[in-house]
Amino acid sequence: MPHRQGDRVEYRDEMNQKQTGVIQDVQGSGQQARYTVENLETQRQEQVREQQIERDLD
Repeated sequence: MPHRQGDRVEYRDEMNQKQTGVIQDVQGSGQQARYTVENLETQRQEQVREQQIERDLD
């Protein structure tokens, strides 16, 4: 399922911990997509691959 800028998502960070964030930018598409996600807890931006995104949040 494609994710878009502004989507709230649950994802796994580099330490394999579940995090929540908002997609700020999308590069590429499909399984090659990479996202810039602003972590809702730390307000830091992280680079996230498609495979790291667990699910969309409402």
